[in-house]
Amino acid sequence: MTPDEVGGPRLLSKTDNPEEERVRLAARQPTGRLVRAEEVAAAVVYLASPAAGATTGTSLAADGGMAGLRPPRT
Repeated sequence: MTPDEVGGPRLLSKTDNPEEERVRLAARQPTGRLVRAEEVAAAVVYLASPAAGATTGTSLAADGGMAGLRPPRT
């Protein structure tokens, strides 16, 4: 799993203005919003389930599209 910033209380507690920080961080995301903890949890449940039996040797990005913005590793 490679989650990005999850828009929960822990992330937003690091600032004096949580709502302003949430808006600023969401604006950077391709989806226009922060990833919810429930979305990351759902991805983990999938990976732990029989449905993911053929999913090997990969990392599942639950990051709101941020991985697509990063340059490829060389």
